[in-house]
Amino acid sequence: PLQPEVSCNYQTYEERLLNWSDVGIKKDALFYQFKTPDNPAQCKITLLPDACVNILVPCSDSGSAFMSGMFLQMRELELAPNTEYFGFKPYSILGLKAPRIRLSDLTDDYTHFLDVYPEARMMLKRLYLARSFKERIAIFNGFAKAHMIDYDYITGFIDYFTVMICSAR
Repeated sequence: PLQPEVSCNYQTYEERLLNWSDVGIKKDALFYQFKTPDNPAQCKITLLPDACVNILVPCSDSGSAFMSGMFLQMRELELAPNTEYFGFKPYSILGLKAPRIRLSDLTDDYTHFLDVYPEARMMLKRLYLARSFKERIAIFNGFAKAHMIDYDYITGFIDYFTVMICSAR
């Protein structure tokens, strides 16, 4: 799930891996934050396919956030210059609740986060006002636990099989 161009190219990059969900087998998610440089030419990055949903919030805009599906191929992303971004990447979509979209429709695509979770508007404003990475993690994690977990999800054989395939060396 690590994106080398993000973690290596931005000096302000920080991340934290947390257990965010009690549902499913892969319960961890990557929370990360970075700031883009002033030069727009340095704000284009190539994302590698990693089989994860990704939510990216530009912290300079209190109502903006994007949710990408799983990428099957490399994809270029142009970011705004001189902007701090906060990201959330759950390591599995199993047990993830997305009430207004089928996650399979997001394969190699993205949508506005508020189109999937309109109740996130106040949470995004709180992220915008937050001043520390730790504070943003607490705000987003609280929202995610309340709105993004399907607590009725039952782990099945396919879930275990998927984890076994991904873990095989």
